[in-house]
Amino acid sequence: MSDLSFHVGNAADYPDYVRLFAELQIPDPPVPPEEWAAAWAPHSLFLASGGSNVAYALAHAYGATAHVFHLAVDGAMRRKGLGSALFRALGARLLQVGCTRVRLNVKAGNDAAIQLYAGLGLEVHHRAQVLRLPWSAAGHLPHGVADVRPVNPAEDAALERRHDLLEGQIARWRERDERLFVAAGGDGFARFVPGLGAMPFCAPGTGCARALLEAMRPHAPPAASHLQLVIEAQDDLALALRDAGATLLFEIFQMRGPMPR
Repeated sequence: MSDLSFHVGNAADYPDYVRLFAELQIPDPPVPPEEWAAAWAPHSLFLASGGSNVAYALAHAYGATAHVFHLAVDGAMRRKGLGSALFRALGARLLQVGCTRVRLNVKAGNDAAIQLYAGLGLEVHHRAQVLRLPWSAAGHLPHGVADVRPVNPAEDAALERRHDLLEGQIARWRERDERLFVAAGGDGFARFVPGLGAMPFCAPGTGCARALLEAMRPHAPPAASHLQLVIEAQDDLALALRDAGATLLFEIFQMRGPMPR
């Protein structure tokens, strides 16, 4: 296709963002227009064909590693190489700010996307399970001594290393006024987004998991009956939470690799 063009997102792209976001088929809602314009659009890249947006990607740079949050192609325009073209264009922009490696999540079963990223040099690093947990299920977990408290900024770097997070990721979450909890001497960690859930949610055992859930509950909307949890590379914890009443929404693979050049 010879009529392709790229541009950084702006407020006017919001309707196309919402339309393309639906292609991701995830339970999260699109962000409101104000949040899109202020916090998301500047970090997005759109691909247009014939003057219409047909794909977009969203990524943040964290030191030498970029996290690609979204890459969506219009369903009617798939199998035309647009995803690869957009990913390479995004990679070129991220290389300019010093990112040499990339991480992203892809839903298990999305073989076309997995093959796309594998063809660009990425490999599956680990599996994560996305669960929907009733708040009441916390009462089905055993009590544990976990000493849950808010994260102190002075410990951000140590927690990022311990939980395989990206450099500066916790500080960025804090800037968005998200709730950050640490427990069990640092082995337990949760980033809680009120009205949505905890991602990631890390606990060395069910007692710590219960303590983290009880610490988050006062910050949830009063009418909320459930929350979403992202459990990364902790199959035993995910199984225990499912035994307590959680349901599996879907699984994702985190893929990592060098930035395509």
